[in-house]
Amino acid sequence: MVISNIKKLVKLNGMKAKKSFIVVAYDISKNKRRIKVSKLLEKFGQRINKSVFECMLTKNELENVKELILPHIDKKTDTIAFYTVCVDCFTKAEIIPHRRCWISETIIY
Repeated sequence: MVISNIKKLVKLNGMKAKKSFIVVAYDISKNKRRIKVSKLLEKFGQRINKSVFECMLTKNELENVKELILPHIDKKTDTIAFYTVCVDCFTKAEIIPHRRCWISETIIY
């Protein structure tokens, strides 16, 4: 219900969400660096898998997350992927079991 309401609000009069839904996935070879990145991402989103987080971020927050993560990765061996998911696609996502309780924090302007 919350998701369908978000979708309706965004479509009204060309409104845009201040925050975007971002999926962050990583493959980090060393435990110490992996733990640092994991702790950092826990401040910005919800873990849905050992190396995958769902986040609702503004453009500035996304850039901040990238800047904070960069010192903790080895560009030769590690990978971090940021996937921006549109509202329409987000509302079609299926999570089993359903655990998206924090999504109501989305801000619409």
